[in-house]
Amino acid sequence: MIWAMSVAELPIQIDREKIAEFCRGRGIRKLSLFGSVLRDDFDPLRSDVDVLATYLHILARLRLP
Repeated sequence: MIWAMSVAELPIQIDREKIAEFCRGRGIRKLSLFGSVLRDDFDPLRSDVDVLATYLHILARLRLP
């Protein structure tokens, strides 16, 4: 099942401006959360936050030494 949740409904605080700046600086087009952070069993002391990033142009963002 797929559903959308607003930032206000999440059990963690998210600074949307900082996340947007982070994404712009790394060529991330879409950042999605999944897993327990979206469910009632999320525990802020023990749970991790699962994140899926969709990039604009993955090859253009590779930084080789």
